[in-house]
Order: sequence, then structure tokens, then C-alpha cells
Amino acid sequence: MGIFTRDKPAPPDIDTMLGQVVDRRRDGLYDRVRLPAGDPTPREIACFQVPVGHLAVDGKVRTYSDTNLFGQGSQLPVPIELIIRRFLFVFQPSNDPADVNAFLASYVWGYWLLQKRLQQAPVLQAAVKGEMKDLVRNFGAEDCKGTIERLAVPFSYNLGDSAIFLPPLCFFVVKLEGEPIRLRRDLDFYVILDGTMDWPVQ
Repeated sequence: MGIFTRDKPAPPDIDTMLGQVVDRRRDGLYDRVRLPAGDPTPREIACFQVPVGHLAVDGKVRTYSDTNLFGQGSQLPVPIELIIRRFLFVFQPSNDPADVNAFLASYVWGYWLLQKRLQQAPVLQAAVKGEMKDLVRNFGAEDCKGTIERLAVPFSYNLGDSAIFLPPLCFFVVKLEGEPIRLRRDLDFYVILDGTMDWPVQ
């Protein structure tokens, strides 16, 4: 190397660079809770424990209709990360409104990361902060009479500027705790961690 020359930098390793590229998009994790009618509901319901392809407590293999968590239960696989911006509780339209109201009034939800509880609030509080959304069907049909039908009942607890970072390989759980109630009909709903997710580029 001369006095007035510089070493040429080595060309970048494209494979290494592409291995670090992620696709950041609006996404989230969901977990389905099904509670049978007649029997008292559990005092504690732990969500995001059983991933796709594993046996649930009822002995059925979980599919993508139940959850989109895969790998190990209670943690995200490497290198997926999630920034949680709101907690959603979405009740199926087939649920009895009286059952939904009783559940909202009886249960508290909490979000745990490792052994620390980062968030806790009554489920009913999500109903106050949430936004109801309807689906317009048959709009523009020949009779020009569109009907508005409720597709599902979403309740949202928005974090605003206090978003929570969920890294991979860290234990997390959403717990629903409350006094048992007896349901008139089966209760079926999703717990959703909605936010921004990093997925590896294929």
C-alpha cells in the first residue's frame, strides 16, 4: 500500500445481507378460545400455549383456524418479532349476546412477558376503547337495498404510544382470569395481539 492509496473494501457478502432482511408488515397473532355451554367457565384461561399441529386440552390437533402460532408454545420462533399495538377480543356472531356480556363483566385479562405482567385490565374496558365494525353486504344489488350485518364483535384495547415489543424465544402468555359463569350457549372468540411483525424474507 502506498502513501496516497487506500485498500479496496471487500465486496459485500450478499447472502449475509439478504439473511438479515426482514419484511415488516401489519400483522398479529391470534388464539381461539372455545368454552362449552352448561359447565362453569375456568377461573383462568391461558392463551398462546398450544401452537399449530399440537394437541390441545380437548385432544384435538390445533389448526390455523385455532391459532397462527407455530414452533414452540408461548414464544415466537426466531427470527420473528412483534410490536404489539393493541389487544383485540373478537367474538363470533353465533355467540349469545348475554353470554358475551357476562364474560366481559366477569373477566380480567393480563399480558405476561417472562415473569413480568406488562398489562392488565378488565375485558370490559376493551369494549369501551374498541370500535365496532360492520360489514355491508349486497350493496348495489338489483333492488339497491344493501343490508348491514354484523360480521363479528371486536373489542379493542389500544396501547397508543405505549406499544410492547415481543422478541423471539421469550415466554409470553395472555391470561383471562375471573369468576366462573355458566354459559347459555357455547362461547367462541379470538384473542389477538395486533401490531407490526417482522418476517424473514424468503
